[in-house]
Amino acid sequence: MDERWIEMLRSFVLACYEGIFIYLVLAIVMCSVLVVAAARTLIRRRDLDPLQYHEMLDEELAPAVSLLVPVRNSEDTIVQRISCLLDMQYARYEVIIINDGSEDETMRRLKETYDLMPIRSKVHYSGLGQETAQIKCVYQSRLHHRLVVIDKAYGGRMDSLNAGLNISQYPYIASVGPWTVLERDALVKIMKPVMDALPGE
Repeated sequence: MDERWIEMLRSFVLACYEGIFIYLVLAIVMCSVLVVAAARTLIRRRDLDPLQYHEMLDEELAPAVSLLVPVRNSEDTIVQRISCLLDMQYARYEVIIINDGSEDETMRRLKETYDLMPIRSKVHYSGLGQETAQIKCVYQSRLHHRLVVIDKAYGGRMDSLNAGLNISQYPYIASVGPWTVLERDALVKIMKPVMDALPGE
């Protein structure tokens, strides 16, 4: 084997070594990033131990939250979405469904599934008082005291949120998007910083 082939083989081996070295460096960097991310997650979870969960779920301690859920033409998914929201692991919250001028059977499904009754008292809650598209009726479920449904003319998502704000009864508000999926203890985790910031905590 002449010197030219030996030199080519040496260059090939060196290139392989360099490739392996770069791969190892990248692997170490990625592993380090994953370790840091995992450590941050563990620290956050440590901050919410079982005792704090118990305290957060206590009726007197948990800050009350209104979940605003604008919907439109959602007859196929609305019952499943509401069932998940009503199953949240939290003491004081309400679910306000804002039917934004649906043209399908969304309202019929809501009425049949949740035994809705028209109410007037909710309209007097002190919200923002922002003008919205016409509210046809406000309902409350006879089966689930947390569930309120606003049936209104179409006005868009922001208009629906304003309608929900006007009728919500709790000081803390969370908007739930059309494809949002919440874990059962999501409100506990969200409201933990609020609990920590409350006077006397």
